[in-house]
Amino acid sequence: MTAEPNNPKNNIVLDSSGYYAKPRTQFERFLDKLKPRSAALRTTVLVTFVVCFSLFMSLWFIWRTLYLPELQQHAGYLAIESEIIHNPNFKILHNGQEIPVDTWLNKRLGVEFITDKRKFPAIIDKPIADFFTDRIEKSLAEQISANPQDVTVFFKFKPTPSIWVQTPSMHGAWVREQKAGYFKRDWVNFEPYPNLQAKKRVRCWDLAFSEPSEARPRVDATAGVLMSKDQYSVYTIEDCITMRERVAAVEKMIFETAERDGRDVTIGLPKDPGATAGAYCQDLARRLSEKGFTVRLIRPERGKLQRFLPFASVAEAGYVRIVNSSWTEEYVNELEQTEFNNKTHDDRADATSDCFWVLNRGVELPIMTLPNIQVSGQHLQSFHTSYGKNQGNFTLPTFNIK
Repeated sequence: MTAEPNNPKNNIVLDSSGYYAKPRTQFERFLDKLKPRSAALRTTVLVTFVVCFSLFMSLWFIWRTLYLPELQQHAGYLAIESEIIHNPNFKILHNGQEIPVDTWLNKRLGVEFITDKRKFPAIIDKPIADFFTDRIEKSLAEQISANPQDVTVFFKFKPTPSIWVQTPSMHGAWVREQKAGYFKRDWVNFEPYPNLQAKKRVRCWDLAFSEPSEARPRVDATAGVLMSKDQYSVYTIEDCITMRERVAAVEKMIFETAERDGRDVTIGLPKDPGATAGAYCQDLARRLSEKGFTVRLIRPERGKLQRFLPFASVAEAGYVRIVNSSWTEEYVNELEQTEFNNKTHDDRADATSDCFWVLNRGVELPIMTLPNIQVSGQHLQSFHTSYGKNQGNFTLPTFNIK
C-alpha cells in the first residue's frame, strides 16, 4: 500500500454557516460600472475634479470682486446721466457761456439722448449679454427707485459697441452710451491753414490696391497723411488723401502728390513683411529717390494699436492741430471709431502713426571735441567741431611756432 502525500488544502475547514453575501441594490451596481477600474484613471478623474473646482472658484472670485462691482458702479453712472438729462435746472457754463447738456454729454462722455424712433435698437435676446444686463437693470432700478421690469439695458455690438438704456422717465426714448475709443476730437484744435512755422514735414502712405465691388463694397483704402512738427513739438495734420484704386492709379497719385508737396517733405512707405509687397515698396522708394525725394521705408515692429497710442497721448495732451478742410470730418471719424481690428477701417490711423514715428526718429550727429596735439615742436591748439540742429561750425587750428 502506497502512502499519498498530504495536501494542506484538504485540512482547511471553512465554516460558512454564519456568513452570507449582502445583496447589492441596482443603484450600487450602476455605480460599480461608473467607478474607474484602474489607478491611473482614478487619478485622472481626481485631478480633473480639482482643476474644475479651482477654475470655478477663480471665476466666482473674479465675478464677485471685479465684474459685479464694476457693473454696479456703471449703473450708478447711468443713473446720474439720466438725472442730468431730465433735470431742467441743471446747467453747464464754460467761460461764462451756457453749453447745452446734451452736447456736453455727447462730446465728453459719448452719451446721446435718442428720440428718433428710426434709430431705436431692435431688442434681441442674447443669453450671455443678458446675464450682465440683468444685473445692471436691477442695480439701476434700485438707484432711481423704479421697478426693474420698467428698466431696460441692452448691449449692441455693431457697428460700434454701445449700451442702450431706457427708464420710465424717458417716456419711450433711449440713452445711448458708445464705447470710448482711443482718440477724441475734443483733444485737438482745428485750424484754417497749415502751420507756417513747421520745420519738418512728412507724408506717409498706407497702401491698398483694391477696388470696391458688389462682393466687397467696403475694401481698405490707400491713405496718405501729411503731418508737420514745429519747434514747440506741435503736430499739425495738414492733408489727407484716400483712394480705392488699382496699383497704377495709386502709384500715379503718389508721384503727383510728391511733386505737389515738394522735395522738402519726407515720404514714408510701409515695408511690409511679405516678399512681394516688400519688393514693390523698395522699388517704389528707389524711383521716388531718383526723382530727388527723400524716402523712408517703415518696417512695423509693433501692432497697429501700440504704434497709434503715442500719437493719441500727444493729442490728449493738447499738442495736435488739424487743418479744417473737406477731408477733415472723415479723417476724425475714422480715428474716433477705429478699433484696430478687422471690423473697422484704420487706413488713415496707420498712416498717422507712421508720420508720428518718422518725425520723431531724426538722426543727429554727436558733438566731438579733439584734444591738444603736440607735433614737431608745433603746438596745435585744441579745436572744437560741433554738429547740431542749429549749428555746424568748424574752427581751423592755429599753430604757435617756437
